[in-house]
Amino acid sequence: MSRSLSGLLSGPSRAAGKSGRPESGWNWTARNTVAVVGPDGSGKTTLIDAALASPLGRHYRFKRFKRYFRRVLFHVRKGTDRNDLEERLLWLILPLAWLTFSLSRGLFGPGSPLVLDRYFYDYFAHHLRDPARPMARVAGYGFWSAVTPRPARLVVAMSPAAVVHARKAEMTVDHIQALYRLYCEQIARARVPRTLFCHTGLDRQVSSQQMVAFLS
Repeated sequence: MSRSLSGLLSGPSRAAGKSGRPESGWNWTARNTVAVVGPDGSGKTTLIDAALASPLGRHYRFKRFKRYFRRVLFHVRKGTDRNDLEERLLWLILPLAWLTFSLSRGLFGPGSPLVLDRYFYDYFAHHLRDPARPMARVAGYGFWSAVTPRPARLVVAMSPAAVVHARKAEMTVDHIQALYRLYCEQIARARVPRTLFCHTGLDRQVSSQQMVAFLS
């Protein structure tokens, strides 16, 4: 995984033209938007908390990406596994999230600086929490890759898959690795303007400092 990751780190910047815009594709850049992605247990919350607690944090709003579809889409009863329910409704979640996100961050202007917990890319796969089945990309994966807005900045919370699994055993090591590969594929396809692969498996203070520096 490290070999493919190192090859993708410089891919988006090489693919973009002088203006920083992609050479192809229909997706647009969601300005003032920082998306933080990573499997559960990868350290997203640590990075987000560090950013919001810094002097820079007062300029940012925080929002969970799920708010772009959950309140509108369904009301979940107590005891219902929301992750399983969401996976069954990805065919409806993606267009609804695209519409509400595009209206709020595109049509009506970029809005105030925003830090998002998760992003569209986290909903591009099936079976992530089913150990008996390999991860599969959603139907229409190519279409959604083409039309999904790219965040102005993307932070990938990185830790070895075995470490992430030990922290929160919701996904197998294979599924975690597959999700990281999907992130890398999306970064390359969308030509995300700025991406930070932040290692959260060692010193939390160092990774938090890297997160704050990335936003400044």
